[in-house]
Amino acid sequence: MNTPSPEFFAWRQELLESGIGTFAYNNVGNPFKDSPIPFNTHDFERELILNFGKLFAFPSNNTWGFLSNSGTDSNMHGMYMGRTLLKGRTGVIPKVYFTQEAHYSIQILRDLLGLETVFVQTLADGGMDANDLQHKLADNRDYPALVVATIGTTFKGAVDQIDRIQHVLKGHSSYLHLDAALFGGYLPHTAHASEVLYQSKSNPTAIRYDSIAVSCHKFSGFHRLPVYL
Repeated sequence: MNTPSPEFFAWRQELLESGIGTFAYNNVGNPFKDSPIPFNTHDFERELILNFGKLFAFPSNNTWGFLSNSGTDSNMHGMYMGRTLLKGRTGVIPKVYFTQEAHYSIQILRDLLGLETVFVQTLADGGMDANDLQHKLADNRDYPALVVATIGTTFKGAVDQIDRIQHVLKGHSSYLHLDAALFGGYLPHTAHASEVLYQSKSNPTAIRYDSIAVSCHKFSGFHRLPVYL
């Protein structure tokens, strides 16, 4: 059986040496509210969420999120939030829009949430075709749209163009969630950071998406700590 190198588990020793690993801590509940459980991780969780919020250009006075069990779990909360908000606003359960290049778990989450799918075609690079999205929205105009865009598709590494997607969503009751599990931890540190920023520097009042899921362990070095914002 192939096993990771000892360095892979160095974080365990660091926890023990710091004293954090001595107790079984709990992070159940809203990290921005007091926990009834005395041994909790909310202080660390809030700090991490606020740091990620700053990294993704969220307003300092309007940032909320939590650490989840996995990228799939983070995407589930994003899709659930979109489903709940759209149904609350319109009284109609939304249809979910994504591409065949989206992570396979999106189709599983669609089934768990009882959503009807509208598949959107892709461009040559594997990114979502905003023109096809516009046509599909017109065909389903009686339903709100829960759109799942991908920031780094599994096989092609495509980054869906969220500004183009938002442009075609104008005038339509919608919620845009970003599955940035693959590239979300990397792009903010590159010249392509604008692809995932919540607010554009050129237009800071425009909100570019509603929620985002990021996997910390892929590029940030954290052990299995995806973030949902």
